[in-house]
Amino acid sequence: MNMRAGQFLRLDVAGVLVYVLSYGAVGFVFRDIFQALVGGLNAFGRTAEWLIGIGILAYVAYRAWLYGKYRLDRLVPRVPVSEIAARLMKGAPTQIVIADVRSHGYYDPGAQRVQGSIRLEPNNLDEALEALSKDVPIYLYCT
Repeated sequence: MNMRAGQFLRLDVAGVLVYVLSYGAVGFVFRDIFQALVGGLNAFGRTAEWLIGIGILAYVAYRAWLYGKYRLDRLVPRVPVSEIAARLMKGAPTQIVIADVRSHGYYDPGAQRVQGSIRLEPNNLDEALEALSKDVPIYLYCT
């Protein structure tokens, strides 16, 4: 083995020892800080898992609540236009209230409307329906 190769190997081994001992010393001196840091990251990860899980469950519960709330709308009986026209022709228009509940995008004030119908804002429909008489059947017109 020549002189340069031996010197290279000694310096290489010395460099490896410096790196290993310095990283080992840093790890030994700061082990408590590293342990606390890793423990904090683990706790944060577990908390994030729980929060994401709770968020997913809350979203599923909200969607189920919306489904249950609006499922009742499918049970509302539909009345054909011909039946309403026949009732209006019988001469009792005061016994029927026809409400136009089209949204602004579909409602044109100059458009032809059903004679005697009233306009109800769809965003305030609950309050508007509360104000109407409970004795008269109400037919909502929404196309």
